[in-house]
Amino acid sequence: MIRKLVLLVGALLALNASLAMAQGYRNEVSLFGNYTRMHQSGNVSSFSILDLGYGYYFTPQWVGKIDLTRVSSDSFGYTDLGLGAKYYTSVGRRGSFSWFFDGTLGIHTAPSQRDRRYQFGFGAAQFITESTSLDLGIHWFRVASDPYITNGTIFGIGFTTRF
Repeated sequence: MIRKLVLLVGALLALNASLAMAQGYRNEVSLFGNYTRMHQSGNVSSFSILDLGYGYYFTPQWVGKIDLTRVSSDSFGYTDLGLGAKYYTSVGRRGSFSWFFDGTLGIHTAPSQRDRRYQFGFGAAQFITESTSLDLGIHWFRVASDPYITNGTIFGIGFTTRF
């Protein structure tokens, strides 16, 4: 019985690997960002988020990812390194549209502190070529630092290319 189960699991993994190879792409690189500039009572402040990500396709729809995020403001800045996963609801082709869901757990580093960062969200990928998509997303994040917890929402836009 165990031998049959092992064979069945092996066959399913082989099928999954062949589907990923049929897609033709095993890697993706993404650039995702957000910039805000505010004017209030003669004061101007700005805030930006830039995320550079690398992903590896385990199946045509599941991607393991590593993200490097830089957050900058007039009064503070930090860098975050995170590991996560992304799931596309369909395999993208030129002119097609796919929803995606993703999440990242990271280490947020700022001067003299290290904190945990959690980020989860979803978005839409509009494929402009076979390998490149324009991505719009909304993500919720939490930075847990002692004694504070910071929560927020990020609306962003970016590009992802696969190779």
